[in-house]
Amino acid sequence: MIQFIKNNKYIISIVLGFVAVALSLSYLVNAYDAFDTYSDYEYADSETKFQLLFNIFKGCAVVVASLLFIILGYRRIMDKGLIIAALVCYGLLDILDLIVEIRNSTFDYTCILSIAIDVLILVIGILALTDRKYFFTIFIVFLIDMAFNLLETFTGSTIGFALLILGAMLIGAIYLYNQEDNSSDYNYYN
Repeated sequence: MIQFIKNNKYIISIVLGFVAVALSLSYLVNAYDAFDTYSDYEYADSETKFQLLFNIFKGCAVVVASLLFIILGYRRIMDKGLIIAALVCYGLLDILDLIVEIRNSTFDYTCILSIAIDVLILVIGILALTDRKYFFTIFIVFLIDMAFNLLETFTGSTIGFALLILGAMLIGAIYLYNQEDNSSDYNYYN
């Protein structure tokens, strides 16, 4: 199975990218419809409007991160810059989502744990792209974060499923990037 994924990594990246974009666009359409509906009513408070606008931003960020994987697949090269850009979109989106939850006074200590996990994803993810010895750590942290996205998927959230796919693509891209020969000090004489 791993050999199949290695051989078809760019096709898989394109297909999963399009699936994540489709799920995100479905979420985005629903978020825009809700914002359009609530903005017409006088009783809609500013917190509700802000949350609905943030949902539109969240859908756009997932679309951008998924498009980066489609570009990665079409370029047929494991580009470190594109992987880091998708990782930053993924991590910062989750951090901003939790900050919005805290702002809406739905704070609990799991928000702090989730923010810590997302910061670890950003820091260790970039380190794992630089040095292979951090891969196991980022794998464990991603599995923890993807478990939360899996719970959102079970509730019927299309954006949760898109984030689950995006997380799987990120961990796969980090693994496959580390499997390629990316050393800059290659000796042609050996």
